[in-house]
Amino acid sequence: MKKLNKEQKLIWEHSSLISLPDPPNCDEAWMLIEQRMAISDQETERKISLPTRRLINWRPQVAYAVALTVTAALFTPVAYQYFNTEYITTSAAELDKTVSLPDGSTIRLNAKSELSYTRDFNSDHRMVHLSGEAYFDVQKGFSPFIISSKHAEIKVLGTLFNVRVRQDGLEVGVNRGSVQVTNNDQSIILDEGQMTLMDSDEKSTFSAVPSYTDYPDWLHNKLVCDKMPLANVCAEIERTFNIEIKFSDPALKEITVTGVIDIDTKNLNSVLSTISLLTQRQFKFDGGTCTIL
Repeated sequence: MKKLNKEQKLIWEHSSLISLPDPPNCDEAWMLIEQRMAISDQETERKISLPTRRLINWRPQVAYAVALTVTAALFTPVAYQYFNTEYITTSAAELDKTVSLPDGSTIRLNAKSELSYTRDFNSDHRMVHLSGEAYFDVQKGFSPFIISSKHAEIKVLGTLFNVRVRQDGLEVGVNRGSVQVTNNDQSIILDEGQMTLMDSDEKSTFSAVPSYTDYPDWLHNKLVCDKMPLANVCAEIERTFNIEIKFSDPALKEITVTGVIDIDTKNLNSVLSTISLLTQRQFKFDGGTCTIL
């Protein structure tokens, strides 16, 4: 056996004086781990539950805010105007629709026209808006009867007159009484038997000209043409018969038409034959489309 030197012998003698720690207690160790895990779960639950409680508390406030926003939107002036307005429209081929107003006035609408007025229309407030063509029989009243359109404003007290508002411009003619037509800075008063015209560009000046017999023509199933462009004639036929008319050459649209065309709503061929005679042009049908050659 190998002998120990002095240093090794000294270490051996003193090692007996050092006490080793007791072995760990397994039960106590598991208890400590479980306690720490429980504390960690509580902290996690607290962190997760806080936002959830806040979200639930905010729901009534968010719903209330949304309700206020929707209510405000519904009662804006635009929405109020829409829900407070009566609209009467006629489609293509729907001719001579009669409308009775609260003040006793009557209006006869031509095809593809729209008339609107607010629900507070009465003897003290008489205003309507027209797009298309209509014949008015206005009862006398204390307040003026006003027709607004995109081209002008027509003001009357009691009369029989016709207003035409189409893409090609404005036409106003009086059969009884008088009306005042105003556009921007110009105004004209029309008396019985007079009419005025305005182009769509609104650059023309109002002038009173004599109206013709059986005015307005559409109430007598006629189309009176006085150097009327063929494009305008065809537009009237399209509205009356609900058809489509095309031009084989765009230059044909500028051909002027003069004469009286009898409008037989049950005989389109007769109407086209009259136009063909006045223009010396031929028509060709292809399905529901008519082409001018």
